[in-house]
Amino acid sequence: MKYDTLETDTTQGLALVRMNRPDVHNAFDDHLIAELTTELRRLEQAPEVRVVVLAANGKSSSAGADLNWMQRMAKYSEAENLRDAVAMAGLMRALHGMHKPTIARVQGAAFGGGVGLVACCDIAVAAAEAFGGEEIAPRLALADCSDDVGADHRRDQSQSHFRQ
Repeated sequence: MKYDTLETDTTQGLALVRMNRPDVHNAFDDHLIAELTTELRRLEQAPEVRVVVLAANGKSSSAGADLNWMQRMAKYSEAENLRDAVAMAGLMRALHGMHKPTIARVQGAAFGGGVGLVACCDIAVAAAEAFGGEEIAPRLALADCSDDVGADHRRDQSQSHFRQ
C-alpha cells in the first residue's frame, strides 16, 4: 500500500515501517496517525510478517504532536477533538495490541507521543541521544508509560508467539 507519511519494506518476515516526515521531525498529525494505524492493522493480518520494526527517516524519531496540527486542533469543536483523541488512542492500541513482536528503532530524539510509540513496542533499541542524552531519561520515560501499556502482558504475548 502507498502512503504519504510512511514507508514499509518487508523482507524475510520482518516489516520495517518508517515514519517519513523528517522535515517536521516525524511529528504526528491526523494524517500520519491514520496511515500508521492502517498499516499496523494490515501488518497484523499479513501472514508473511513475523516481526514489526517501527523506525523513522531523518535525524529525529518523533517530536510528538505536530505544532501546526495542534494549532488547528485549538479551533476544533469538542466532537472534533474527541475524534482526534480516539484516533490517537487507536494508534497506540493497534501497536500495543499486536500479536507479533514489535521493536522500536529509535535513532534520534523522541518526545511526547513519540515516547508513547516506543513504550507500546515490546522491545526498544535506542541511540544514546534519543531521550535527551541523559542516561536516566529513557528509563524514566519508559517506566512512566509501562503500567499504562501493560508491559508484563505484552511480554507474555511475545514469548508465546515464538513458541508457535
